[in-house]
Amino acid sequence: MYRLGDEEEEAEDRVFLQGFDRIEARTQLRSSADLRRRKLTYAMAAAATLTVVGIILGLSVGLTRHPVVAYSCPDEQDAQYVLTFFVIGDWGRQGNKNQRRAAKLMADIAECMPPSFVLSTGDNFYSRE
Repeated sequence: MYRLGDEEEEAEDRVFLQGFDRIEARTQLRSSADLRRRKLTYAMAAAATLTVVGIILGLSVGLTRHPVVAYSCPDEQDAQYVLTFFVIGDWGRQGNKNQRRAAKLMADIAECMPPSFVLSTGDNFYSRE
């Protein structure tokens, strides 16, 4: 049986250990790539959330600053409407400022074009809590 010399054993050990070093390096690269991917995903989710919140805040501030605009009937003397109706949903509960403005606008339009019927899409029943 052939026995390796000390130098040959050391060389074999180095090759063996280099294989483990390569595997470890690959594992670290994969885990760092996964970490970068995860960080990027979280950053994109945070950016999307902030964008949506910004849009909602911007719209809510912008809508509350606009004065009430009264609807004026178009000057259509011979206009005949075959069918006029309103579609409403989520009626609200307390009658806040925006709800009262929408109701006023609907009443103004109804004076010009009386609706044949009103279609409710629901969400108009609330608990007493």
